[in-house]
Amino acid sequence: MIQKVSKKIILILLLFSSFCFPGRSFMVFAEDLPLLFCPVNDDVTGSERKLQTSDGNDERLRVSVDLSLISPQSGDERVEALLPEKITAGSEKPYRKIVIAKNRSEIRGEHSYSWFGTVEEKDLSTVVMTVADGVMYGHIDIDGDSYSISADKSSHDKNDYLIVKNDETRLAPIDDGAVSPLLKGKKKNNRHSSGRVQDDGSVIDVLILYTQEFSDKYGDETDGKIQHFVDLANEAYHNSGINTSISIAHSELYSDSGADEDINIDNALPFILTDTNIAALRDEYNADLVTLLRVYKDTDYCGLGYQMSPVSPLFEEYAFSVVEVKDISDIPQGSSGRYCHKTTLAHELGHNMGCAHDRSHLKKDKKGNIINKGAFSYSYGYDKKNSKGKGIFGTIMSYDRPTITYFSTPKVKYKGYAIGKGSKSKQSADNARTINNTRNTVANFRNSEQ
Repeated sequence: MIQKVSKKIILILLLFSSFCFPGRSFMVFAEDLPLLFCPVNDDVTGSERKLQTSDGNDERLRVSVDLSLISPQSGDERVEALLPEKITAGSEKPYRKIVIAKNRSEIRGEHSYSWFGTVEEKDLSTVVMTVADGVMYGHIDIDGDSYSISADKSSHDKNDYLIVKNDETRLAPIDDGAVSPLLKGKKKNNRHSSGRVQDDGSVIDVLILYTQEFSDKYGDETDGKIQHFVDLANEAYHNSGINTSISIAHSELYSDSGADEDINIDNALPFILTDTNIAALRDEYNADLVTLLRVYKDTDYCGLGYQMSPVSPLFEEYAFSVVEVKDISDIPQGSSGRYCHKTTLAHELGHNMGCAHDRSHLKKDKKGNIINKGAFSYSYGYDKKNSKGKGIFGTIMSYDRPTITYFSTPKVKYKGYAIGKGSKSKQSADNARTINNTRNTVANFRNSEQ
């Protein structure tokens, strides 16, 4: 009798427990799904590590990641994952379980690829995992919350990662409003298109520069960090029905101190705009857009870019932006400080493509005229609040939170609400349509070689 009871107990444990084995982690639950993230046990207590600040707002979880489950060779289309969660009276574990499903992947090399998917049964959720030289950079947004995944630098095990829940209250401002340059009287420089083919707008090439401090901070992770920002932008285009993608034309260290972290972002942007060395690089690699990545220093805001309005090939001279980088995982445990959202690159490039902020955050002159208007009457971000004024969502060009990895469009709904409004509405907001209508112009700021 005792033996029969023991067998039943063992069976129950098998059905409702997680098991992690080297090289292959899996969950035996309602269905047999492999487990992408395994909790890392504390070296001293043997219990699952839960990292929380004293105020309980900083939710972190150390995990071991089985990258074989998302590799190009893997046949797994669905995997189980863990997200950090506060321990409450009704919970015993410092995490919750989710199932993520693969939509597509992109392969750049044997140990460099990107995995795109969603969280099952979660409205407009997004999962982006970028692997560069065997190191992963991840992003998950679900139910108004987002999580950043990065290598655990405190661990000697290369498979150990840190999952951190983003705290929207600690996000720094996106930017202070894009600048729309005056294009009247300017003439198009045909030397950039002479002898070259017309691009179809499906790919926009970006020259990505980064400062010495950025290089020092991220070291061997620099290329992967950059690719992750690009992947997030491309996933936002894909999610929103935008028929283009950005590609890294070239990335390089920019060592001129005239635009480093000690320089105010308002001065750094015009500095790189007029740098002849950058202009030469841009021509060499046929880059349509140019951006500079810097380390965010808890001052100013997270980005600044010139805004195309009206749509014109003459804007190619101003297709520049500066993006500040600081992930929430870069903030030491228990420390104060602000960070920048991972979609800042997508946001600033959106300005270059004619997209403006949500209407409630537009700058106006003394007469009430919009200073930084979008390329078209509908070229605005969009957000929604509940009856108590709490944000339900904000699209990438919106100032309001929580941010979803989407550009405004009336064709998509989130929690029952359209995430944009059509062109006939007085509050029109359709940046997906904006980029679809400007992508050909932007992609031909520098034409491809024949």
